[in-house]
Amino acid sequence: MTFLAYLPVLSAGFIWDDDTHVTNQPLLATWDGLRAIWLQPGATPQYYPLTHSTFWLEYHLFALQPLGYHVVNVVLHTVNASLVCSCSSGWPFPEHGWPLPCSPSTPWKSRRPPGSRS
Repeated sequence: MTFLAYLPVLSAGFIWDDDTHVTNQPLLATWDGLRAIWLQPGATPQYYPLTHSTFWLEYHLFALQPLGYHVVNVVLHTVNASLVCSCSSGWPFPEHGWPLPCSPSTPWKSRRPPGSRS
C-alpha cells in the first residue's frame, strides 16, 4: 500500500531543499566530503550524518538522476511502514509480533501469565 501511495514520485524531479542537500552539495562528490559529513557539524545545512551519508552513496550510484533517489526513498518508506505494522500488530505472524510500548494492547498491560488469578 505504501509503495502505491508513493508511486507518482517516480516521475518527479528534485524539489524544495534538494538543491541545498543534494544537487548543489559539493561534499557528496568526494571521500573527504563523506568525512566532513560526519566530523564537521557545520559542513552540511543540518547535522544529519546518516541522512547525508545516504545522499553521498546515492550521488555515487545515481549522480544527479532523481529517479534513483526517489526509488530509494520509496523503498525506505515501504520498509518502515512494514516494520511499524509488524511491530505494532504482529502482522503477518500475530504469535510472533512485538507490540510497541505505546500500544494499548501490549501483553504486559493487558494479559496475565497462565495460572495467575486476581
